[in-house]
Amino acid sequence: MTAEELEGQLRAEAETLIKRTVEKYRESEHKTLSEIEAAALAVGKGMKEATLKGLVAARPSEAAPESCPTCGGTVQAKGKRVKWIQTQAGEVQVQRDYYYCAACRTGFFPQ
Repeated sequence: MTAEELEGQLRAEAETLIKRTVEKYRESEHKTLSEIEAAALAVGKGMKEATLKGLVAARPSEAAPESCPTCGGTVQAKGKRVKWIQTQAGEVQVQRDYYYCAACRTGFFPQ
């Protein structure tokens, strides 16, 4: 993903969050300060999550390992594996390359 694509994705997410907030606000304009604060915090949380997901998705792929870190044997790429990670901004899904060494029967993710 290019920087321009990431920027476009984040702008679209911000617009969606803002539209939802304004629509909810219009439903009842007589909001308490606590309700207004909760709405503002929800937009901030949504943008934090969207930014984190976008930046994780945009990071470059790592170079394939040349050998097994355990025994030095030849490794085979086994495709991508998905993992959910809990962060300060919420849960984010990451995809990582998974490798397997038949010599020592070890599977691993580089970095």
